[in-house]
Amino acid sequence: PFARTGTAPVATLSENAKRYFSIEQHDMESTRQLQYRVFIATPRDIAAQEKRPVLYVLDANAQFALAVNSYTPAQGPAPVIVGICYRIDQGYDIPARTRDYTPPAPTIDPDFGAGGEAEQFYQFIQHSVKPWVEARVPVNPQQQTLAGHSF
Repeated sequence: PFARTGTAPVATLSENAKRYFSIEQHDMESTRQLQYRVFIATPRDIAAQEKRPVLYVLDANAQFALAVNSYTPAQGPAPVIVGICYRIDQGYDIPARTRDYTPPAPTIDPDFGAGGEAEQFYQFIQHSVKPWVEARVPVNPQQQTLAGHSF
């Protein structure tokens, strides 16, 4: 079940995922006026004061549905799954992810673009994304994971 958008296949949410999670999308702007999209999959069976683990997934346009679809009840209580990405229809925004996922470097790779703003992106997650998530669902601050690939 993949839909092709841009140059990368983007997974769609399965019917099982929709049964186990309530999905919400929110567009955010960083303090540097950069545009992001955040998805949150909240377990439908979460109790009002129950604190669940959180999985933050980068490149959510391509990876969020894969993470949500991978959950099965046999794994135990579902975590909250948060996807962070860019406001695009493709799976990946190579220049933006290069900017956000890499530390400062002395040279620029013409295949990827300028990088070096990982600290600013980290601060966006810490001070914008995480508070937004915590305002919507009780999460366990001791059980949080950030997942991504490459870089």
